[in-house]
Amino acid sequence: MPQLSEVLAATALRHRGVGVPADAPYVPARADEVGWGLLPNAVSRPVLRVPSGAAVRFDTISHEGLLADQGSDPRGFFGAAGIRSDQILDDALALLDSGRRHTPEAAGPHVVTGPVAVRGARPGDVLEVEVLELVQRAPYGVISNRHGRGALPGELPITPADLPPGVDVPPVCLVAHTDGGGHGVLPGR
Repeated sequence: MPQLSEVLAATALRHRGVGVPADAPYVPARADEVGWGLLPNAVSRPVLRVPSGAAVRFDTISHEGLLADQGSDPRGFFGAAGIRSDQILDDALALLDSGRRHTPEAAGPHVVTGPVAVRGARPGDVLEVEVLELVQRAPYGVISNRHGRGALPGELPITPADLPPGVDVPPVCLVAHTDGGGHGVLPGR
């Protein structure tokens, strides 16, 4: 199995706009346009308008490394996992450098790209969204259940049998990488 440094060196990052045809409907994860912790709603301004049936490319970024409990420093957070600063997505660094900060008392942690308006769609219409392709932008990612939130808070991770009653299940936050073939590998494996 290749070493992390070999995988990172051999895998090109997909920085903002890389591989996107000039005429393609595209929504980058720009620091001044992403939402942080809140989903788009009725008062959100669309960042793009498209006709029905259009295929749109979205860039997304993670909040990991940007949050205060991780030092608000993706270079330091990912650096501790062996990922160099030049291997961090430029749009994640742009969000950090923009001065915008997450407010955990008011919003969830996720950075949300969009919204996109469909021309002719009206409130109450049902829209179908089909994911045509997912492209990995970086050869690493984060698995986390911090803050007692997420898809299954209180259920995963499974409480260890020897954990005393009333003690919270320890949170998980791991930086995983790919093995060169696109398969995820947890730290220490």
